[in-house]
Amino acid sequence: MKKIAKKEYYQALCGLILDSNEDRDIRVASFKHLFEISAAQVTKYVDKHPVPQAKNLPLAAIKQMVGLAYQAILKKLGKDDSHTLTVLKTAIEHLSEHELKLEWQAITDGTVSSIVDTMLNWGEQSDRTKQDIQNIFEGLAVPYFRDYKGKVPKEDLEFAHQVVRDYFKGIKRTEPALKEGSKTLLLPAKKSK
Repeated sequence: MKKIAKKEYYQALCGLILDSNEDRDIRVASFKHLFEISAAQVTKYVDKHPVPQAKNLPLAAIKQMVGLAYQAILKKLGKDDSHTLTVLKTAIEHLSEHELKLEWQAITDGTVSSIVDTMLNWGEQSDRTKQDIQNIFEGLAVPYFRDYKGKVPKEDLEFAHQVVRDYFKGIKRTEPALKEGSKTLLLPAKKSK
C-alpha cells in the first residue's frame, strides 16, 4: 500500500471536518484526530484559569492548521492550483499574530464552514442575501486594503470577525428546516440546562 504524505493526510482530515454533507460524528472524530496528531506541538498550559479549547496551540501550529484548513477549502472549490496555493501561503505568512488567531477562531467556531457552505450553495441564496454578503465583504475588504493597508487595529479586526460570524450564524438560523430531498424535520440540538 502506498504511504500517504503527512500533509495530504492533514488535508484529507481538514476536508472531512469542513464537509457539511459529511456525517457529524465523522466530522467530530476527524477534528479530534487532527488535534491528537498535533499534540506534539501543543505547549502545556500551567495557569490555573480554564483555557478555551484550541487556545493553547503555539503560533506555528496555528499557522499550519489555518493553512491546511484553507487548502482543503480551495481543493473542495476546485481552486487548488499551484498559483492559488502560493498566494494563500504568502497571505498566511503576512498575517499578524492577532489576525492568525482570529482566523483560527473563525475556523474552530464554524464561521468558515458556514461561509463555505453558503458560497457552495450560492445559486440557492436569495438576491437579498447575495447583496448582503457582497456588501459585508466589500465593506470589510476595501478599508482593510485601501485605508489600513493591512494594518488594522485589533479592536476593528475583532469587530469585523464578529460581524461576519453573526451574519453567517443568522443565515444558518433562517435556513429552511427541511432540506431539499429530506423528509424529516431537522431539530436544533438540545440545550443543556
